[in-house]
Amino acid sequence: MAGIPLFQASPWVTGVFYAVLGFLFGVLAERTTYCIVIATHQVMGVRYSRIYEMILMGIAVSALLTGVLVAVNAVPYVDAYVHMPGAGWFTVLGSFIFGFGIMLGQGCMVGMLWKSGQGYVANWLEIIGMMVGTMIFAFPIYNGLSLEWWWHHNTVLSIANGSPYNYVPLLLTKVGGDGLPINVTALIAGIVFFIAIMFVVWRLRRNRLEFEGRENWKNSPLFYGALFGLFMVASFIFLAGRGFNYLGVTTPVGLLAEYVSTIFGFIPGSKVVPPNWFQTVGALNPYTFFILMVVSGAMLASMYRGTFAIRLPPPNTNRFAELAIAFIGGILLAIGARIAQGCSVGGFWSGLAGLSLFGLLFTLGFIPGTMLGTTHMFT
Repeated sequence: MAGIPLFQASPWVTGVFYAVLGFLFGVLAERTTYCIVIATHQVMGVRYSRIYEMILMGIAVSALLTGVLVAVNAVPYVDAYVHMPGAGWFTVLGSFIFGFGIMLGQGCMVGMLWKSGQGYVANWLEIIGMMVGTMIFAFPIYNGLSLEWWWHHNTVLSIANGSPYNYVPLLLTKVGGDGLPINVTALIAGIVFFIAIMFVVWRLRRNRLEFEGRENWKNSPLFYGALFGLFMVASFIFLAGRGFNYLGVTTPVGLLAEYVSTIFGFIPGSKVVPPNWFQTVGALNPYTFFILMVVSGAMLASMYRGTFAIRLPPPNTNRFAELAIAFIGGILLAIGARIAQGCSVGGFWSGLAGLSLFGLLFTLGFIPGTMLGTTHMFT
């Protein structure tokens, strides 16, 4: 079943929408230091993290509201899954590699963008590493693992891209008798995902408040997390039926490699080169405007707050090694994200917000990958 667009929009309108969304997102991300890498180190060290509370709150709110929007028929249920990446062994493998890579690179996808805007050289190299990693993936790995085939077939080890089997509410319609209506199961799934994620938030928050005490709601990570959730919901509604209507980052960053290569006369997405991943995506992605404006928003916000500076690793460290590791981390996270078809935004957040098996499997590989990646900091 094809998507059912809620409304039509000219390409320039879509570009403006994601540019504005990205700018506001970048300002808020810089203000709140949204980064799974930082959050993971905090959780592994002291068992709590304001940042992870915020991130998970955003995912929980997104999952609940996308379920509610389908339940009340504000968004056709087909639009919730028809452009969602498939799920399978590749999701777990890729997300594990991605999780490990971001810890080396010193920034998750959101953290990488706002930290680049704030002047962190390591994250500039992480982005360059992502471009290199995308090229490495696009040619030997994409064909070597036969990912084009796996992504488009339902087997015991894979669910195809855009398959209804990927959408948990549709699976729940098979429960009991003649089945439950999709609007009921969408609401049930949204509530279940929300409660499950909020249980983790509650555990983190309980541990934190034992040390920090109560806080004003305006400074609460729950408040900021809810705001981030609204960014996802805005995208879910705006692009419904017209493409991947959640948020994504790695694809447009990866496409920067294609843009740069054209300067040297090599166009990897053209038909004259061997089959590769670039040929499966449009050269111009609406999220390109989003990521560029996230960096811009973060840069302007940091300049306004007086926190912008060109930042090398601390002088008491091996700067060359730290920058080299960030570059290698960028390569690994790009390869992992492309294998999994998602990142910390397009897989972990969007996948769970979309009430999908893709999001659940991504989480299954991603969290252990980040935990393993923290060990390099202590060796």
